[in-house]
Amino acid sequence: IIVAEKHHEKLYLELAENIAKDNVFKKDEEKVWRCLSCGYLHTGKAAPEKCPACVKPTGYFELLFKNW
Repeated sequence: IIVAEKHHEKLYLELAENIAKDNVFKKDEEKVWRCLSCGYLHTGKAAPEKCPACVKPTGYFELLFKNW
């Protein structure tokens, strides 16, 4: 359990740093962002201010990861 908790701590510290630097929805390189509401995909250094498909705000976007 302690190994998992140390991993969680690392993830939360990275998230806190991204929040402090205002980098949650902005990155240095182009990324693919996915709208959690409708699945719209956007490529860019930042998530859009609102989804052009369903008009949800930036907070509905996450980075798209390929896990294979």
